[in-house]
Amino acid sequence: MTGAWKIAAGAAAGAMLAGLAPPTAPEEPNLAKPTSGWQVDFGEQRCVAMREYALGERKVLVALEPDPANDGARLLFRVPLAASAKPVFGWSEAKVTADGKAISKFVSSAPSAKEGQLFVAGWSADTLPSAPPLATLGEVGIESKALTGRFPLTGMAKIDVLLRECNRGLLESWGMSKAVQAEVTRWPTLKVPAGRLFNYTDYPTVAMILRQQGDVRTRLSINEKGRVTDCKIRYSSGFDLLDSATCRGLIQRGRYEPALGKDGKPMPALAFQSVRWVMPD
Repeated sequence: MTGAWKIAAGAAAGAMLAGLAPPTAPEEPNLAKPTSGWQVDFGEQRCVAMREYALGERKVLVALEPDPANDGARLLFRVPLAASAKPVFGWSEAKVTADGKAISKFVSSAPSAKEGQLFVAGWSADTLPSAPPLATLGEVGIESKALTGRFPLTGMAKIDVLLRECNRGLLESWGMSKAVQAEVTRWPTLKVPAGRLFNYTDYPTVAMILRQQGDVRTRLSINEKGRVTDCKIRYSSGFDLLDSATCRGLIQRGRYEPALGKDGKPMPALAFQSVRWVMPD
């Protein structure tokens, strides 16, 4: 499942007429320019399409990571930091858009696994049914104190095909054959927002003392009754205490509308849930 596909976006060449170049349109403010083609990473735990942009003097990496169940996507912006700056972990207000439609009023901030700062937003079919599909997505944007820009997307129809192929392979590697995947007409959905499943008493005491915090991304097995029967860590927070507390809370309190098959009956399936552990200021 590892490896990467690369799709280079073509650029139309400007024509010369009578020895004169065509007039240049004025540059739009905050409109980023692609500096690379798309790279689609077929990872062991996720499928993600990435592209680099120039936003003035800044270099920005934009990444799209669809949910394996095609229930939504995560949108990530990675920006470099000045040598003296420290990465921020937490939430901040922002306007995040897809084709001009608001998809989030907040972004989560976290240190990048590589150098820089990550800003992450996302949407799901439940919370934002009007979100444009990836195959036709033409532009994403962000307005925040730390980053403001518009990022044009091209070639998304081909990228969407590759991401779907990748996610089908992931689901198969996790025990859902392609035949079973094809039977699902509705994937499991949480009955209440994930944030309501946890409270301050769930924060491990030792983790609080050590000021441990981080994101935990899970893969859950959901039975026909909507109960969580198993929890696997897709991406660790880096702290065993937080990872364990996440799975414990989801197994004990997570209640889902079960997946439905083509016959209209509940069926077992996988669900994917992220939990962020943040220490108060």
